[in-house]
Amino acid sequence: AEVLKSDGYKTAAFAASFSVDSRFGLAQGFDLYDDNFQENSPFKATNAERRAEQVFELFSTWMDANRDEPFFAWVHFFDPHAPYNPPSPYGEQFAGRPYDGEISYMDYVFGRVMAKLGDRGLLGRTIVVAAGDHGEGLGDKGEWGHGVFLYDETLRVPLILSAPGHLPAGEMVGPRVRLIDIMPTVLDLLNRPAPEGTQGASLVPYIQKKRKADLDVYIETHYPKENFGWAPLTGLIAKSWKYIRAPKEELYDIERDPAETDNRIAAEGKTAREMRDGLDRTVMD
Repeated sequence: AEVLKSDGYKTAAFAASFSVDSRFGLAQGFDLYDDNFQENSPFKATNAERRAEQVFELFSTWMDANRDEPFFAWVHFFDPHAPYNPPSPYGEQFAGRPYDGEISYMDYVFGRVMAKLGDRGLLGRTIVVAAGDHGEGLGDKGEWGHGVFLYDETLRVPLILSAPGHLPAGEMVGPRVRLIDIMPTVLDLLNRPAPEGTQGASLVPYIQKKRKADLDVYIETHYPKENFGWAPLTGLIAKSWKYIRAPKEELYDIERDPAETDNRIAAEGKTAREMRDGLDRTVMD
């Protein structure tokens, strides 16, 4: 937002939950940061949120007033989060699977965002990035939500990019990439250099098949410490290995063991040392 605002873009964000409230510093660079979750309320509850359709209506109104200007908008949807309570007809259609119902409902509203851009003649010249921030455990390994562990059921997320005229349609990128790569990718598509010190790498070479090597991924969660007084977890994913630094260390060959059921920390001493050292270097950098 700060980079594009400095280039004359109109910038706006429409937040759906208290977790991204402006008080956490996320409003930097935005002309408008709408986080008024509960109108006429004297305070914000820490679990405050609003449905995707409310977020869309705010975006739609802003879009009507700014469609003739270059713009950057963050449209934040929060519906697929506990407690799962999809609105009708999704609750009925997904009876017994309310999480799936909330995903389907959010997909529908995201379709309205795309339709809005199409109706305004903007879809063919707008970069669209759809990304999830985490998955849900849904009982796998004892976790129903997210944040306690660093397993792939909560770490692997959707990342979809559309840039007509710049990116080919229907391409699947095979190598491992990261959410921190979104910013340099968008700026690359706009022919803008990323600011010095920006984390991540442009994914354009990966989309063009010019680069094929998996990117190393740093992972962490402080949720256990902040909420239960347990140890925080950090880790590194490199090549086919995932290392988790914890009171009881974990090491998985996620290529051969994608379900992460066989902890190889004792059997793979050399790899464990390499992953520990790699994590230390990542944290230092």
